[in-house]
Amino acid sequence: MEEYKERTELLRNGLSDGNLDLRITAVRSSDSGSYSCAVQDGDNHGEAVVNLEVSDPFSEIVHPWKVALAVVITLLLGSFAVVIVFLHRKRGELGAEGMERREVLCRDRDGRGDAV
Repeated sequence: MEEYKERTELLRNGLSDGNLDLRITAVRSSDSGSYSCAVQDGDNHGEAVVNLEVSDPFSEIVHPWKVALAVVITLLLGSFAVVIVFLHRKRGELGAEGMERREVLCRDRDGRGDAV
């Protein structure tokens, strides 16, 4: 079959013991399914069926919902940090402006006020 070309190899070294191994390289999830092997030697005939289930090890380690959650949390924390920096700078600007405009009113004994 074209989909297995150059990816499969029959290992016959255990055949004398009744073992025949099929090696599939570059395994894909589409390789999952039932495989049947039929061997005939003269009048003797043997058949075996093997069910192969291929799983993606990365998908078992990192679930998509975990990736999505990490992205959302990162965006929220980043937005929070930007807001904090913005408010801190805005507060600093208002504080400096207030100091420039502040007038201290001194009153003498008669109650007259003079701006200093």
